[in-house]
Amino acid sequence: MTEATGLIVPVGEWVVKTACNQIKEWQNLYKKPLQIAVNLSIKQFHDYNLVNTIETALVEADLEPQFLDIELTESVSANIEVIMSTKKKLKDLGVGISIDDFGRGYSSLYYLKELPVNKLKLDRSFIIDIHNWKDQTIVQSIISMAKGLNLELVAEGIETKEQMQIFSKHCDYLQGFYISKPLSKKEAKALLKKLLLAS
Repeated sequence: MTEATGLIVPVGEWVVKTACNQIKEWQNLYKKPLQIAVNLSIKQFHDYNLVNTIETALVEADLEPQFLDIELTESVSANIEVIMSTKKKLKDLGVGISIDDFGRGYSSLYYLKELPVNKLKLDRSFIIDIHNWKDQTIVQSIISMAKGLNLELVAEGIETKEQMQIFSKHCDYLQGFYISKPLSKKEAKALLKKLLLAS
């Protein structure tokens, strides 16, 4: 809805600023180097002021850039010629860059070559069908490639204990309903406190 009405850019600015302020608040509260990720749309990457918006949000929150991760879907990356300079500026700023839904499109390897990427998020379709030998082979290849390129790997769409056990051995991070459902700020704070106290 926001993308269709043209509100995605101002809403996106609000999301980035809110995310930076929130993670800084929790860093100060729990004295831990916590990181937060924000997903951006293609329209946001066409906004000439995007880099300034992110830089301003970081400065106002007094947040070091390495604690902000920008997630890009492969559909965003398909416009590689248009947004390459923006991604480079974000990388120069020190912000982390992830490719979301990795493996869904046909040009994933090209993106790895051309884009300054820190992290890959394995498409959930591979998680769901992990018992299929073809999916197993593809996942094993992506895991090996990520390690070879020194990239962090995220398994998204973890919905069962079995999936968690399989992917926790090979991935740096896990994401999905088995780990946690989407949370409100209050719920996220409570869960974060519980996890940090347990560690």
